[in-house]
Amino acid sequence: WYKNAYLFYLIGLILLLVVLFFGISASGATRWINLYFLNLQPSELMKIAVIICFARYYHRIQSSDIQSIKFLIQPIILLIVPCYLVIQQPDLGTSILIAGSGIAIIWLAGLNIKYFVYSGLLLLVSLPFAISILKPYQKPRNIIEYVSTFGMMKCLKSIKIIIRKTFNIISNKINVVILTP
Repeated sequence: WYKNAYLFYLIGLILLLVVLFFGISASGATRWINLYFLNLQPSELMKIAVIICFARYYHRIQSSDIQSIKFLIQPIILLIVPCYLVIQQPDLGTSILIAGSGIAIIWLAGLNIKYFVYSGLLLLVSLPFAISILKPYQKPRNIIEYVSTFGMMKCLKSIKIIIRKTFNIISNKINVVILTP
């Protein structure tokens, strides 16, 4: 995979362009390529291609150079292009997942947390504008996906379940200790 990472990314981009011009439409979305024996959705392959491409890119960079803007511009461009092409299908959810996976790799490569804080603040400031340009059918669904993507609700539910289970286990152990002679 290491040797063919950029090729895999390039093939994914070409397939996304093929979808843009020759894709199959269903329910108002053009997301598939008809290969006669199956319908291929290149945006799903792009999720993997971005991760592999970024892993290869950051493998060759010295850890001290990762903080340089010079080494941050190229991955951002490599991330924006497929996200834009997937949004054109329109598939906002997959585009968010592709962006999230790319951002996760950038973070795991060791980029300073201040860039993520600045980006998060910029996202919060631009969120009302971003929501205003969404199509009506995307607004309620993707706001909920946005919250659940970052795990707010799932995290709170998981913590509640863990606390409840932990409390039950501790309570049972206390009952066993107290009730045993």
